[in-house]
Amino acid sequence: PLALDNGLPRVQVTHMQGEEVQRDVIVSAHTAPNRRVEVKSEIRAKVIAIHKRKGESVERGELILELDARDWPARVKQAAAALKQRRIEADSARQLAAKGLANESQLAQAETALANAEAELTHASIQLDATKIRAPFAGEIVERAAVQGAMVEMGKPLFTLADTTAMWAMVNIPESLLAKVQVGQ
Repeated sequence: PLALDNGLPRVQVTHMQGEEVQRDVIVSAHTAPNRRVEVKSEIRAKVIAIHKRKGESVERGELILELDARDWPARVKQAAAALKQRRIEADSARQLAAKGLANESQLAQAETALANAEAELTHASIQLDATKIRAPFAGEIVERAAVQGAMVEMGKPLFTLADTTAMWAMVNIPESLLAKVQVGQ
């Protein structure tokens, strides 16, 4: 009965001893490489050679893929020859201007032609260099989109390179458990 004859409630007493309890916080996680970069084509060209496959390791600067250079080697040679000619013309214009035999406009025209020739050589060299795709850092090829013989567009991914020398453990912790997690656990 809940009440005794004298009207007082009956109680039961238990002696309890506290003890430490280890609570596990279960979280989801994944690993990620230290760096990961998607290498894209800087020019529109056909893939003519693939030197490394998916899963292979590469060193920084190692040639991975080649695109068709088309006429870029000849354009570099042409631009170098034009630059040489423009330098000679600019030097001549400076000498003539110093002797008072050429006016300021002629000198400016020669300097402009020289600057244009330098820009053309730089542009042609950059385009030629863009046909040789090299690893920006040491790592592993984790994805490859390029196929030999295929035409690639400028800005399209060729492969993905990951630096696996150091890995990150990415952990997602629910907000309700943040108070139970501390650095070093």
